[in-house]
Amino acid sequence: MRRVFIVLLAVLLLTSCGDHKTKAPQAKKVAPKQPSVLTIHSKTSAQALYFAGNVSPLKVYSVTSPVDGLVSTMGFSFGQEVKKDQFLLEINSDKIEKTFRDAVTGYLKAKNTYIDSKAKLIGQTALHKDGLVAENEYRTDVGTAASDELAYRQALYTLANTIKQLNIPGNNNAQLLKNLENLSLGDKNINKYLTMQISHIRLKSPREGIALFPSKQTGSNGNGTTVTIGSQAKQGQVLVAIGDMRGIKISINVNEIDINKIKVGQAVIVNGVAFPNEMLKGSVTAVDSQAKSDASGQGLPMFPVTITVPTLTPAQAKVIHVGMSVKVQLTIKSSGEIMVPIAFVVQKDGSPYVYLQLPNGKKKLQAIEAGDTTIDSVIVTKGLKAGDKIVFPDFTKAN
Repeated sequence: MRRVFIVLLAVLLLTSCGDHKTKAPQAKKVAPKQPSVLTIHSKTSAQALYFAGNVSPLKVYSVTSPVDGLVSTMGFSFGQEVKKDQFLLEINSDKIEKTFRDAVTGYLKAKNTYIDSKAKLIGQTALHKDGLVAENEYRTDVGTAASDELAYRQALYTLANTIKQLNIPGNNNAQLLKNLENLSLGDKNINKYLTMQISHIRLKSPREGIALFPSKQTGSNGNGTTVTIGSQAKQGQVLVAIGDMRGIKISINVNEIDINKIKVGQAVIVNGVAFPNEMLKGSVTAVDSQAKSDASGQGLPMFPVTITVPTLTPAQAKVIHVGMSVKVQLTIKSSGEIMVPIAFVVQKDGSPYVYLQLPNGKKKLQAIEAGDTTIDSVIVTKGLKAGDKIVFPDFTKAN
């Protein structure tokens, strides 16, 4: 009897466990969203482009050697600020006296010729009025006098420029020029000036600014050679460049994809790691139409673009120096553009399409031409107009 009771109890326990078996939860069915409809509007878009560059002076003034010679003294250091008319260099040369004498004699000869032709023209004019000189002859005399006057003025300019460049020690340049202007051939004082002992010249800074190493672009005949005491100076060689840092210029390189978006006058913002708290306002001042040569032949052609920040505050000038790296932000604004979310665009045979909603509510696969893209949108240049309605792709039916 006891065995029967135990068996019945075991059957009841097994039956009870089977009735309470846990059922797996059923996944909820989510009804698919209906396609959304977007009405097209023309918008004004803004695209920010970023470029890297380096600080250059607003302007650069070259100090050249007027003669061949040797640099004997220097009154500045490269990279330092110099004042207007500050002494820069002294050059010793045995050609200085010859340069000066040639300028003086050239001026005196041109002056004498001009005086003679001018006097002749006065007489010819009187005879021409009386009909004693033919018209052709008179016109020839007028032309000769005009040509001689031009030669005289050119010789005077050469003399004045020579005196200014030579900066002859012990002489007031303005007074020396005035004295020479008053001379004429046959004057007894000519020999005094032609025998002046001149063995060196002193060059001064034409502007206030920063004394810069001459670059290959500015170093005519000198190939950008750095000048030191004892250096050989060639006539016409740039010995030092004076950089005007009242403002700055920056040269950036723009690829062929973006170059046609950039126009002279567009505003830019300039910032640098060395002056993170300064946001300089400038503009595009030059856009090259010729790409830079690339010997490697790799990458897109690049076009030089010049950015100018016309003025710096005194505080900015203290922290912004030649050669510093900068970042240039240029914002391209376009009005009346059709922009479509990228999610509405489908690809078919490698070309972009959208589903255009027709007036009767049906959908049409409309081909479009896509332009620039942003993070989530694409500019449509052809295929849609303001007021059109497009439908979010129904991928189930589309596929």
